[in-house]
Amino acid sequence: MEEIDTENPADKEIKNKMRYEYYIHYLGLDRRMDRWVSEHYLKVDPEEMAKKEGLFNQKEEDRKNQDVTERDKKYLYNDENHGMTEKDVV
Repeated sequence: MEEIDTENPADKEIKNKMRYEYYIHYLGLDRRMDRWVSEHYLKVDPEEMAKKEGLFNQKEEDRKNQDVTERDKKYLYNDENHGMTEKDVV
């Protein structure tokens, strides 16, 4: 992939057009206060991102474990002989 030369004015213009904008919603405020900002206005806290990523991964792992548990209950629990003794089944 070709790198963009930031010294070239044409490349600077291309780079500026390639920017993303993010919709910011302020909790507890009316949506009229929300706004679109470029990444220059965002401040990312690496510790907070790591914490959120860990939380997300934990929730995903819990969901997978719950899915496996539900599947096991559904397929491994055999109610066919419920109420019968071992002697009745044989």
